[in-house]
Amino acid sequence: MTITIGLDKPSFLVNSANRISGTNESFNHIIDLDDTGNIYDQIAVTSVTIPKSYYNLSFDSILVLSENGSIRNIPFSKGDYNINNLKALVVSKLNAVSPTGYTYTMTSPDPLTEVDTRKFTFGCNAPLSIVITLNAINNTRLHHFLGFIEGVPNTFVNVGGNLTLVSPRTYNFEHTKYIVVKSNISHNSGNLDNDTEVLVRIPITNPNQRIIHYRLISLEDEIKTLYDPHKNEFRFSLYDDEDRLLDLNGDEWSMTLFVARHNYHDEISINHIKVENIEKLI
Repeated sequence: MTITIGLDKPSFLVNSANRISGTNESFNHIIDLDDTGNIYDQIAVTSVTIPKSYYNLSFDSILVLSENGSIRNIPFSKGDYNINNLKALVVSKLNAVSPTGYTYTMTSPDPLTEVDTRKFTFGCNAPLSIVITLNAINNTRLHHFLGFIEGVPNTFVNVGGNLTLVSPRTYNFEHTKYIVVKSNISHNSGNLDNDTEVLVRIPITNPNQRIIHYRLISLEDEIKTLYDPHKNEFRFSLYDDEDRLLDLNGDEWSMTLFVARHNYHDEISINHIKVENIEKLI
């Protein structure tokens, strides 16, 4: 692809603090593309800065306990969870709501002294004849934390004379593997993505980083088609890898957009030269 860079104002800063409507996570922003005097038809994100102020559990969630058909819905409020506070909360809540007053335990391997399977083991002192299940619902990430499959009841079984449940999957406390910036400023023409509003995907390479930085590596891979260079108001939104709006808890984020013009004449000339060179070789 051959592009021509606008000489007077090829870059624009988008900051959620300067939005004209909406929230930090999804807002409308003014970008005066016409103000440059150039007709642009290409756009790319060159840099993004996002504070990692979102919770790893961004929505209120429900854990469903069933004891022989007696069901209790156990709420978990949105916030940051880790292996220690999750175990303490789950055990406390299960013991508090158990319809029959059974006692529950929840353990995990000590990585310093045991092989770490990253799975939880749940125990209950109920008689072996009692059918007990746990199920994480509500389409939230609570099932990832517990090592469950979303919406699938997990049944306690007899292990050595005790009712026991081992997480079918490894637990994962990360909120999202990548952040998606969506906008109506572009179409992802030529890019392998079904969502035409995807402007850029930002991988989370370091789970412990407090600020997420993205820098463009390959312009040719990330350039998008500008939807309408004569508009000046566009929508920008942040989503997680499950296509849910990312809640930054009031914090602001920003990015820089690069605009350019596709030089079809130069591209045709380059292709013509390539064809001529091939013909000479033949």
